[in-house]
Amino acid sequence: MKIRSWNVRGLGRLAKRRKIRKILHERAVDMALLQETKPLSVANLRIKSLWPRDKREFMSVDAAGLSSGLICIWDPDVFHLSGC
Repeated sequence: MKIRSWNVRGLGRLAKRRKIRKILHERAVDMALLQETKPLSVANLRIKSLWPRDKREFMSVDAAGLSSGLICIWDPDVFHLSGC
């Protein structure tokens, strides 16, 4: 399993989301852990624009105050979340 942990310092710009998607694809990452995502909620963020594979599951913690948010995306064929 390949895991990538990355402090992205915000995902507001389309160019940054494309760069993240490209790197995750090139390195065949199975799970991405993204810190400092900064959107108010994941509903405002298209997870699909970040993840290069068709299958995906994700969990997130929204930004609140000085806490900048977290997103974890994974391929369910490689990783199975049994509890959180």
